[in-house]
Amino acid sequence: MKKMILLALGLSLHACNCSPEKIEGSAVNSNAKQKVTAVMALLPADDAALAIAIHDPAAALVGVKAQVERIAGVIDDPVRIQKALMERIGFDIFAASKWKKAGLDLAPGIGLWFGGKGSSADWDSLVSLTLSDKKLLLAMAKRLAEREGAMDLGAPVAHDGGEWYPFERTFGQKRTVAGGLFIKGDRVVFTSGDKDSLERLKDGSKRLDAEPLFQELVAKIPTLGQGLIFGTPKIVGSQAEASDEALKLAGSGWLASFTAGLLKLEMDSISKAEGEALANLKSLMPKSLPVSAVPARSIVAWQQSTDPAAIIRTFAKTPQVAQALKGMKATLGENGLDLEKDILGPLGTTFSLWLGTGKSPTSVLTLMAGAFVGLDIAGGDPQALIDILKKVVEISGAPVPGLTGLPNGFDFQSEVGNLKIRADKSSKTLSLRFGQVPTETLVKERPQAKAINLDGDRQSAIWVDFKALAAALNAGAVLAQSSSVGPLIGKVATGLAQYNYFLLTGGLAGSYQTGHGELTMSAAVKP
Repeated sequence: MKKMILLALGLSLHACNCSPEKIEGSAVNSNAKQKVTAVMALLPADDAALAIAIHDPAAALVGVKAQVERIAGVIDDPVRIQKALMERIGFDIFAASKWKKAGLDLAPGIGLWFGGKGSSADWDSLVSLTLSDKKLLLAMAKRLAEREGAMDLGAPVAHDGGEWYPFERTFGQKRTVAGGLFIKGDRVVFTSGDKDSLERLKDGSKRLDAEPLFQELVAKIPTLGQGLIFGTPKIVGSQAEASDEALKLAGSGWLASFTAGLLKLEMDSISKAEGEALANLKSLMPKSLPVSAVPARSIVAWQQSTDPAAIIRTFAKTPQVAQALKGMKATLGENGLDLEKDILGPLGTTFSLWLGTGKSPTSVLTLMAGAFVGLDIAGGDPQALIDILKKVVEISGAPVPGLTGLPNGFDFQSEVGNLKIRADKSSKTLSLRFGQVPTETLVKERPQAKAINLDGDRQSAIWVDFKALAAALNAGAVLAQSSSVGPLIGKVATGLAQYNYFLLTGGLAGSYQTGHGELTMSAAVKP
């Protein structure tokens, strides 16, 4: 059940801000494509599940270092942490040029591979690098094996024109192999498996750069970033192995590019779906309908175009969901209600949820006073849902304090504020509003948030404003400052304040499920 839920969420929130025209006409940097293809040419196609080709390691390491320092700066002194790491490893791992102290040249790129036969628990991993100094590499490998893994670097064994150095552990009189190091010419391959796992790398073996799916997707993705992650049908199948119904939603494979910059972490993705998988995805993710604009000062916003009835139909054949549905239908039946007719039938298919606070809250009181929440559900028959809710209230027989029924909705007055529920027949929208909702829009205040507005091909969006979230946490920390959690809340707020916003969008464009996600920072960190 857990795997099915995760898969469903992954399908519905797969990131995207692309249209069919954009992905068909996308242009990639020819030099980057040449480098990433060269890295993929070193990775085996047989039994491949997941492959990562980092074609610009120098830039990626600078970006990763910036994020590590941001986090370390909240927890501890970044300089002290970096010094301890250098003493442990022997060089600055975030500077590509320093890797030559370990006998490696990162300029040609880094390849990582995961796959194998049988279940994923039995799969192997490979790391492909370029050798610059064999003596330095063996010395570093021996030192790290002893310090980090309590292992020995075994004597070399001739293999396929190169040398295999096993990592060995000794338990009494028994010696076991825990991966190894293969050197052939200027190529270095670290592997978690034994020497036999290198058979996939023999001259003449199939490589991932020649895989038709990889070639198709790399031509469609908007950017190559600093590296690519390629998921083959094998990894897609392993993710959906818990259910035949889940497998029917899985595409034939996917590709993602990533970039780690000083001010932005960014990822684009694309996957291909065909036949029954594509038909199922289209039923789950219908064209989006118009909803109200997200208001200014929203900390979190989520928009999603999805058909709840289609989701239930898709997974209803699985025992866990079938059992849950049976219980739900029985409960509704006791109250004279039918799940399909009374609930799923009139329910809309485009959802928009957002929450926020007043401007610059300074205390818990001002935080709560300015808080607001909204939900729009477009499509379906919103008035029918209101009528069903009224029927439920009548069946219960007990009065609900503060609840006032209206022809097209409800008002619910409580100590913390007023909740308004309304059905709008003209727009076929059911809306819920709590608190003083700003009249200004989020897009006017934060132009970067325009991508959360669904447009048909863009069918899901998530927005998180870290600056506003940090301000809200700081207001809460004032109340908790005398308790043990007060300093912790303050540290979390300080950490979040370093970031600007997070945006994740997703949808379908033809037979492709495309995506975009970005996390931006509020200030640069010196490289």
